[in-house]
Amino acid sequence: MTEQPSLITQQPKQRNIPMLILQCIGIFAVVFGHADFGGTDIPNFFNVAFPYYSWHMPLFIFISGYFFNRQLPAGKYILKKLRSHLLPALLVNAVFGVFSLCLKRFGLAEYGQEITLKALFVTPFTTGYQFYINISLWFVFTLFVIEVIACLMDRIARNKADLMYLAITFVVSLYCCCRAFYDYKGTRGEFLNTGLRLGFLMFFFWLGVCYRKYFEKLLQPILNIKTAALLFLLQAFVLGITQWDITYNTRDMDLRDITVPYGFLTAVIAPVTATFFFLGIAYSLSKYFKNSKLLQELGSNTKYVMYYHQFFFVFCAIMMGVAIKLKILPKIPGFSFKRLMQDQYYSGGNLAITCVVALLSILLPVAVCRLIKKQRWYIGAAIYLGLFLLIVIMLYLAGRVIH
Repeated sequence: MTEQPSLITQQPKQRNIPMLILQCIGIFAVVFGHADFGGTDIPNFFNVAFPYYSWHMPLFIFISGYFFNRQLPAGKYILKKLRSHLLPALLVNAVFGVFSLCLKRFGLAEYGQEITLKALFVTPFTTGYQFYINISLWFVFTLFVIEVIACLMDRIARNKADLMYLAITFVVSLYCCCRAFYDYKGTRGEFLNTGLRLGFLMFFFWLGVCYRKYFEKLLQPILNIKTAALLFLLQAFVLGITQWDITYNTRDMDLRDITVPYGFLTAVIAPVTATFFFLGIAYSLSKYFKNSKLLQELGSNTKYVMYYHQFFFVFCAIMMGVAIKLKILPKIPGFSFKRLMQDQYYSGGNLAITCVVALLSILLPVAVCRLIKKQRWYIGAAIYLGLFLLIVIMLYLAGRVIH
């Protein structure tokens, strides 16, 4: 989700391979988690100890903290984040508002909202439910706010309060989980919930900052497959004997599935153990992928996968529906036209198809972004507009065929 600076290792011109691997792990968890509702459909070995929703968003915040740019003046830093995060996210949000409107007008969806100023500029920062087809955009807006706040904190302290900020944000994170845990029955407004979400995630940003500055040289030699396996077994054992359920929705700060007293502590600790578990895997795999162009493309474009993967879910499901109606495909076991209309995460209702659609929803956005990036900006804009018009026409034709 963040720009990758040069490695601070023996090869300064290369990208940071362990962090690229970590970003790939995170985006696969996000997309497959959305495709199968948090790991309930697709068999997932990691779910035993690290359910998708308990760690993938904190992991991305950790990575953003790891790459925190402390050299730019605050004004230039914020301006850079406006250009790289906020303005593209606002544009994508508006585009998907149009897509959502087309889906409803062509009778292909029952979800979504009308295009309003609130849906364009407020809801992405708060509930994230602006048009439903792009719920996952909430993360980009949250990340932007966290990075701006962290920048101001850091500049005020002149880069000399990292460990203090880490301790303070840990306490704040724990408080936000406690508040959410004991106050989930519809009594939180969307703005309070936004504050709790920011308070919860800020700790992981400073954890990334402090890890790179203080702990990486110490821990990197001992973080490997063996220590990852030990962390996995330890957490699986703890979860198994206590029956703690740590799957929760960070966007809504929904901790209702944590069924034990003081389970909110697990909500803070579980993403930390998951982060170091996957760091161990990333460090161990990095020597095998140091020359992988595919890894670099995937890891460098996770932001765009976050933008577009839900749309690919919807589009692939609609195309399957059209193919079934036209008898190009036979009836697919588990495929439901009703679910297609009602669920923006619907990816086919069939395990094999769900896995294929999830994989395509990662690879296709990366391929499109690579195509656009390789052209001049005006050619990229023309390609983007052409794809937009083509997709709208296909949605219109799909609506006529399906109905």
